[in-house]
Amino acid sequence: MTRTFLHNFEPATASPISGATVDLEVSDIEDAGIREVLQTPGAAYGAWSILDALLAPTGLGTPFIFKEPLGQAREVKVALSGLFGRFVARAYLERYFNLSIFAHLDSRTIDLDRRRRIKVTRLSRGDLPDWIACAADLSSLTVAEAKRCHDVGGPAKALNRV
Repeated sequence: MTRTFLHNFEPATASPISGATVDLEVSDIEDAGIREVLQTPGAAYGAWSILDALLAPTGLGTPFIFKEPLGQAREVKVALSGLFGRFVARAYLERYFNLSIFAHLDSRTIDLDRRRRIKVTRLSRGDLPDWIACAADLSSLTVAEAKRCHDVGGPAKALNRV
């Protein structure tokens, strides 16, 4: 089932697609979710099929809408929103940027596929983007934020910390 999401890319001139929306298959989001949870690019997995059961039935090109709110407690809603948001962001990066190796920007040295080691130097305090990612052949090195930069200075300020 194809779902449509609002799309915001900064800078807009570097976006791989034009327009304010992007289409993704639910199965691609679920697959990206499994890879994000397992934290490995080549893990074997089967069908997860959790999202389709949570989504309201819609037609082709219609928005991504949950049947009912996720969870009851605020912390559960926030956690699930963040988690599913990461899954959608990863599926988007995999499909539209052809990225397949993802590492989190939380350690000083990141080992991408045991061949390309990247050293991260934090230049100042504050939030960092979520991932450094690349294609399977280790090309297209990309720094990516899953949902949104919450820094007052915007994405440029967060990127300047790395």
